[in-house]
Amino acid sequence: MQSAVDKYKTGETQGDRRPPCGQAGLPVQAVEYREQGRRVAQNWIDTSLTALKTSSEKALVNTAQRGQ
Repeated sequence: MQSAVDKYKTGETQGDRRPPCGQAGLPVQAVEYREQGRRVAQNWIDTSLTALKTSSEKALVNTAQRGQ
């Protein structure tokens, strides 16, 4: 996650200048729901991942899914 934040701060993000948690906030929240036992959240995660545009957003969600 720190890498995604560092890329944002140095301007190394792809596409527009949204913060790395821009669109990634939804699937990260869904990961939290899944960890609480809500299995339906995985569909939300999978659908949300397709909407992510920057490598920073994708890295943030992948890190959250791995629990790091």
